[in-house]
Amino acid sequence: MNKIRLNKNALSVALLGVIAITSLLIRLPFVSVPLERDEGEYAYTAQRMDQGEIPYKDVFDQKPPGIFCIYWLIFKTLGTTPESIHMFTYIYTLIEILLIYKLGKMLFGQTVGLVAASIFSLITMEPCVLGHAANTEIFMLLPLIASLIILASVLKGGSSFPLFVCGLLNGVGFMIKQVALLNATFILAFMLYDFYKSRERRINILTKRYLLFALGFLTILLPIFAFFEVKGAWDDFLYGVFLHNFAYSTSISLKQIPSSFGYTFGVILRSDITFWVLSLYSFRLLLKRKNSNAVLVLGWFLFSFMGVCVGWHFRPHYFIQIAPPLALTAGYCLVALIKAIRALGRKALRMLAFACLLMLIVSMPLIANYKYLFVYTPEQICKSIDEGNPFVEAKRIAQYLKRNTSPEDTIYIFGSEPEILFYAERKSATKYIFFYPLMGNFKDASAKQRAVIGEVKANKPKYILLVNISMSLLSGPYTEGYIFQATNEMIEKDYRLDGVILMATNETRYLLGQRERAMELVRRNPEIAKILLFVRKGRRK
Repeated sequence: MNKIRLNKNALSVALLGVIAITSLLIRLPFVSVPLERDEGEYAYTAQRMDQGEIPYKDVFDQKPPGIFCIYWLIFKTLGTTPESIHMFTYIYTLIEILLIYKLGKMLFGQTVGLVAASIFSLITMEPCVLGHAANTEIFMLLPLIASLIILASVLKGGSSFPLFVCGLLNGVGFMIKQVALLNATFILAFMLYDFYKSRERRINILTKRYLLFALGFLTILLPIFAFFEVKGAWDDFLYGVFLHNFAYSTSISLKQIPSSFGYTFGVILRSDITFWVLSLYSFRLLLKRKNSNAVLVLGWFLFSFMGVCVGWHFRPHYFIQIAPPLALTAGYCLVALIKAIRALGRKALRMLAFACLLMLIVSMPLIANYKYLFVYTPEQICKSIDEGNPFVEAKRIAQYLKRNTSPEDTIYIFGSEPEILFYAERKSATKYIFFYPLMGNFKDASAKQRAVIGEVKANKPKYILLVNISMSLLSGPYTEGYIFQATNEMIEKDYRLDGVILMATNETRYLLGQRERAMELVRRNPEIAKILLFVRKGRRK
């Protein structure tokens, strides 16, 4: 018996190794993909932290500080290239894959753990959820998955003290992205469910568990709150991380919600429809079990889906939050199907059923992602995923700016392209490194526009970049025109055209430092002049 168990464990370890190696291999084509807008935002903020600046006070952002600390750690250990950022993320994801295996094994057995780990590896790398990018969602998952493992072990009869670590992990997740609070809420709700389900309803045990969890949670939050208070940045932190996000989440019209969800989810289903069908069918199977493990996974799925829905904007990468319970439920159903196939009478029929099942699982992701995995270069991947955005062009623009500025010079980007600032290693002339808070339908947008112009005039940037791209501005009929007018007045008074980026469908033309040609091409092709560079008069020809 021990020999059989040893062989089974060895096989599991070998299969986990295969899953880990495969996970890295399918991510390698994405390692050198240029940074997208959110990655540039985190990278620039971490870069400025290394210069002694304080997030929110010196650089506006609406994400908690955990993501900036992760990027700062990457820079200190692996370097400041896109490859360093992405490779760290992919290794980090490997740990999450192992944790999914651990949780699946605890709840439903070793086979479900292995299958769930494989599914999780696949759905977290796909371009349809921006799985290649180092976004907050993928970093948030590790502490959340680990906290569920602790919860499951405690409620199976272990000591309550690990719930302190469980709370601590949820605090870490919350300080990476705010929607992790729903994970903490689910854990509290599930502990209450477990209390009512148990034969001995000892209120002192439930109280102890809640207190330990809350203590762990606050152990993370209170020092962070104290740091920003001491640095004189509490109001900025509170506004950026909480108050602005509330305004952002209520800015969308109710009529837009169905179409927003339908479009994004429709794209995801092109690749992952098999996993979603398996997952939904597993609800029926798990509800029949009526045990704590089934309730744990289904409840986690529900609260994770609620996390995706917070704000009603449905960005593709938001759906990564639901990847762990999706992988567990789909894995559970898939193992049930495998068992049903094994029960078939004829060997030929079993083999045919297994082949069809394998094709069903592999074909959709492979068809949807074939070009990304086997055909496209990193630049082509970026162009395909983020069509119309200047993420490929950002590095060349930044190189030009770095050559023609000193470290003391500032740059004013009229738009939301912080990746340019990061590549150029130059400071923004305004704390607003993306323009969405200035352009959206917010009550304080007008005041922010005036604050930005005040900062820019005081900092006297050497270069002004006008980004004529809708996703970089997100302006609308409600957007006040003051910042447009004030910026144009500054350009007319103190700046001259120094270059232009012409982005057509199949080609980008760079006219940097070529004023006459740039002016002529802008006159002839105004619709494809996506970025205009203006240099301060008297500083450069």
